[in-house]
Amino acid sequence: MPTLLTRLTLDRTTPLPIYQQIYEGFRRRILTGEWAPGKPLPPERQLSAQLRVDRITLRQALDRLAKENLVRRQRGVGTFVEDPAKRQTAVKAFQVGVLTWQLEQQWATGCCAYLRDVFGMLSTALVSMGMGIVTPNLSGGPDELRQAIAAQKLHGIIALPCSGRKHLELLASIELPKILLEVRTRQPGLDNVLIDSQPGVYAGMQELLRLGHRRILYAGALVLDRDRGEAGRKQFRMAGDSLDRLRAYRMALDDAGVPFDSRDFVELDYAQEAAHALIARLKTEQRLPTAFLVFEDELAMNLWRALEAHGLQVPRDVSLLGFGNSVPEAHAGKLATSVVDYPQMVQIAVRRMYERMALGGIAGQDLLVESRFKLGASIAAPRTE
Repeated sequence: MPTLLTRLTLDRTTPLPIYQQIYEGFRRRILTGEWAPGKPLPPERQLSAQLRVDRITLRQALDRLAKENLVRRQRGVGTFVEDPAKRQTAVKAFQVGVLTWQLEQQWATGCCAYLRDVFGMLSTALVSMGMGIVTPNLSGGPDELRQAIAAQKLHGIIALPCSGRKHLELLASIELPKILLEVRTRQPGLDNVLIDSQPGVYAGMQELLRLGHRRILYAGALVLDRDRGEAGRKQFRMAGDSLDRLRAYRMALDDAGVPFDSRDFVELDYAQEAAHALIARLKTEQRLPTAFLVFEDELAMNLWRALEAHGLQVPRDVSLLGFGNSVPEAHAGKLATSVVDYPQMVQIAVRRMYERMALGGIAGQDLLVESRFKLGASIAAPRTE
């Protein structure tokens, strides 16, 4: 607990009283679950020294928290975070809309399959904090969303990824706290919870380079662009995190002293035919790499199937490194990948949402979720024969 106070900054240049700043800082940590129920706060003397305030100022903040049943003060014992069941009067029943942008049909298969789990974790986390969850049906468009906000009396919105620019513009026009998951397109007033791809990709590349690979092709992802699509004709755009993973790929090559060849960066859509066409072209040009770094696990499995269709084995002939730990082959250790801490993503999103609804504050923050490399059977040393 004491180390958490290093993140509480008191601004002594504003008219807002110091005790009020302490109260709001402590209250935020309690209501978001950062400080667990039953945990003791440090003694008042220690708190005063850490915050550089007198004990009278500190007690003003603690007294207010105690009146709201957020802390329990026991004379001669100490101050403790109160049990949530005993502080329901201090928690407003917020309603949060979780927008899925008609992704339900994609949860069973395809690049958005993992969102089913994220949605479930979001629902559980919101309910456990005493908040209501609403899932508006957006098949009717913008008017239906606005009607749902009014009818359900929503206090905030969490939007799952894969939304188009028109959706983002719509969200930006709504005066509510809003949080996007994995959307790098910037819009005023929107917080973003983003994946930090660099640690996982860089560590995976280091392993490939350590094994002796020097010709590693990065396959980025193209996703459907609903804003530019025309009848009978599909339009694609670069997946949001593709450039971040390309940077980590380039950084690993540079640090190992391996020259980058621009021909070793390609982009694929999620159709199996695209993977088959790439492998066929690389074989024809005699430019097949010894390893692939692939934007995401689903796309990696498309390439795996294409390699096998052309008589090549993974990892004997070609190594494969995915990202996301989102397919059964990755879960079983067959596909090497990067693990994204999706429970952490959910906790960050829910805590930030509660903070925005309960305490306000300035929107527009980018909050990062960790990734880490996970070894799998799909990578091995390149063939020397």
